[in-house]
Amino acid sequence: MAWEKSNEAHRTLWAYVAFLHKDVETSFEEGGNWQIGYCMKLPPSASVEVRRNYADKFAMGFHQMAFNFVGATCEEGKSVAEAIKAVSDAMYDLNKTLNINVGDIIDEYYFFRSESSV
Repeated sequence: MAWEKSNEAHRTLWAYVAFLHKDVETSFEEGGNWQIGYCMKLPPSASVEVRRNYADKFAMGFHQMAFNFVGATCEEGKSVAEAIKAVSDAMYDLNKTLNINVGDIIDEYYFFRSESSV
């Protein structure tokens, strides 16, 4: 799926990342090309433990924002634990990008109010 501003999962992911990077001004489209390492403010040399820790924290922070502020739920048949793990796993590879590697994971595991329940 393409990185689309009309997709609430993608917009919510971007809102969370933009919040973490309040000091950087960029567009939704440009931000979608950001590498995961940059999104989490990690250097490429970060150890396996540090990468996992940051990925887990990112996933939990995103989940809390999506559930508590946006009103998202998990997609039918997906658990909270599965959703958080999927996002954490997607955020683990520092060379991947938001638009290609993470946005669709968010869309797969989270259900947003703007989505049709049909």
